[in-house]
Amino acid sequence: MEIKYKLYPYPVLWSLNDDYNHSAFSADIKARNEYKKTTITADFDLTNDDLSRYIAGGKAEYLIHIECSLTAYRKVLTSSDKHIEIVIDDTQLNGKISICPFIVAKTDILNYSNSDFNQDYLGAAFNVEKGAILAVSEQVNINLTKDFDELANLPSIFTICKKDTTDPTPMEVELDSEKIRINLNSVDFKNYQIMCKMNSMLPVLHTSLIFPALVFVFEKLRTDYNEYEDYRWFRGISAALKKVNITFDEDTFNNKTSIELAQVLLALPIRNAFSAIVSRDSSEEDDV
Repeated sequence: MEIKYKLYPYPVLWSLNDDYNHSAFSADIKARNEYKKTTITADFDLTNDDLSRYIAGGKAEYLIHIECSLTAYRKVLTSSDKHIEIVIDDTQLNGKISICPFIVAKTDILNYSNSDFNQDYLGAAFNVEKGAILAVSEQVNINLTKDFDELANLPSIFTICKKDTTDPTPMEVELDSEKIRINLNSVDFKNYQIMCKMNSMLPVLHTSLIFPALVFVFEKLRTDYNEYEDYRWFRGISAALKKVNITFDEDTFNNKTSIELAQVLLALPIRNAFSAIVSRDSSEEDDV
């Protein structure tokens, strides 16, 4: 949800209009990221006696709308108090979080009026439906840095996509988004989906897809290191390398090859793939 300017059929307390003379509404939004959870708090400041009475009388309430577009998380919280707090599991959040503060009607309000209305509305009254917006504060956007262990989970920074072609085109790797995109033609993508359901073949998938993609990434970073620092996948690789005591900087490329770095990150993927194939073949022979 994004707060955008709009015209309402009744006066709304908002810094972007002049529906009220001397009133103000704001919210102090804070987010605290801790291990496996994020705490979001909102403290409201309202300067309008009539709206305050509506809230105290149960006809209006404070509200925050929390949304994370990357995970499709959405949550609405309401309160008659000037403080709202929520603790959210980090699995539900990633990247940009938008928090929108409002005052809304808690019930249908007949003949809604306010003594601080702009002179154009003096003496006027409005019928306001339950849930209607009465006041708007500035939207707050927060960029959440995920927990270290999750960033270091390499498969989480890749996404496998299908190209709209059945031609035997080669795999493509794109780096200009939060996750590294691996693009496969439709035939390869279908086989990839089948193999994903075979747990014993996951090491083979890592070796055939993620391993060469990582080699490509490291080769790209050798010449354009600073271009990708703001992407989530970059932070993920940095966190994963830190776990094996390797500092992710330009000096690293002077001491280690791209193939070596990719193998370290995937814990020797070729050996794991060979073991998976041999184990699977041995199991199938035993079943005969």
